[in-house]
Amino acid sequence: ISSSDTITEARRYARFYELGGECLEKPIYKRNRISQEELDQLQRFLNDKNNIIMSSYKTDAKTGLPVKYLKDTKEALWEKFSQQLPNGVKCLTFLTFMKGKQYIY
Repeated sequence: ISSSDTITEARRYARFYELGGECLEKPIYKRNRISQEELDQLQRFLNDKNNIIMSSYKTDAKTGLPVKYLKDTKEALWEKFSQQLPNGVKCLTFLTFMKGKQYIY
């Protein structure tokens, strides 16, 4: 959020609640860590030759791991993953795991 957005939000808040009004409650975020088993399932799925093409010459600069080209879109891979492992990780975790330079579409 930029400073102009913050100022706009403060003005909007002042109009609604007036001077001395109650403060808004901040939302409570609950983050669940994925278990080692779920992480292994995710890595096994993403390293499957049916889902990726591994580059033999190009590597990720940060990790040194080979770049993996996805054979399908991330959404299509999510559909396939959720059908194979319906009790696995959620969609946001799946897509966040694929963020970065190692997995390229």
